Amino acid sequence: MKIEKVGILGLGALGILYAEKLSKVLGEDLYILVDSERKERYLKEGVFLNGKMLNLNYLDYEKDSQELDLIIVSLKSYHVKDTLPKIVGLAGEKTLFISLLNGIDSEEIIEERFGENAVLYAVAQGMDATRDGRSLYYSNTGNISLGEKNNQPSKRLEAVKNLFDQASIEWNTPADIHLQLWSKLMLNAGINQVLALYEGSYEDFQKDPKIRKLTIDIMREVKTVANQKGIAITEEEIQKWIKILDGLDPKMKPSMAQDVEYGRKMEIGSFSGKICELGEKLGVPTPLNKKIKEDLELKEKKYQE
Repeated sequence: MKIEKVGILGLGALGILYAEKLSKVLGEDLYILVDSERKERYLKEGVFLNGKMLNLNYLDYEKDSQELDLIIVSLKSYHVKDTLPKIVGLAGEKTLFISLLNGIDSEEIIEERFGENAVLYAVAQGMDATRDGRSLYYSNTGNISLGEKNNQPSKRLEAVKNLFDQASIEWNTPADIHLQLWSKLMLNAGINQVLALYEGSYEDFQKDPKIRKLTIDIMREVKTVANQKGIAITEEEIQKWIKILDGLDPKMKPSMAQDVEYGRKMEIGSFSGKICELGEKLGVPTPLNKKIKEDLELKEKKYQE
């Protein structure tokens, strides 16, 4: 299997970063999938990475038709269900999907629309970036963990790895991709939500005992839910993330704190919302996630009024 035509759905931070890398390898066979309004706006205003405008190839999924080998979904999680039906004309029987969305349910949503065999599981992590509209600034590109749903090797997994190698996109294949997805969710439920609530940066986690404790306590609550679901996250995994957070640029902010700063909608439903939902199903109390979910929803409502 060889991947020759690739579409990126969603020009957030990850979409911009990987569009720049893949366009160097694929040229005009890298398509940014947009509606008519966004195509016109992006062409007029431009998309920028570290101050440099990118020359991207836009495909209007409302008008154009093109069967793609790979579609990388990098939307905000709350846009997925509404957007997927609009790109059915771009996906054939052999089209493969990779989701770089936060949370643990985007793969299932894509499978419901395009079939279980259409999805390769993935999680992006370690990226250090700030996005303001269509402008992205970063210093660390991070990496993408890849795996089949059954954690077995496959030809299509190798094809994606080969493409990423050509595009200088760092990747790894963990022993259990589901553990990796849950670990990232655990991190996001903690650091993303707490710093969004307090409108802080990583320095606040590193120096403020109250913020640090709440972040870690929420992560441990997520770990309890994960363990009850059969995901073997350990305390060592939490300590690994703490060490990483302590080493980040103190002035930088995670994506949800940036959402608050720029008045954008937050992915609350994919973090505390999902944990509360699963906790109720599994009989695991989730008071910290319930409280921060309510607080963040109130904050979002106030700045969006």
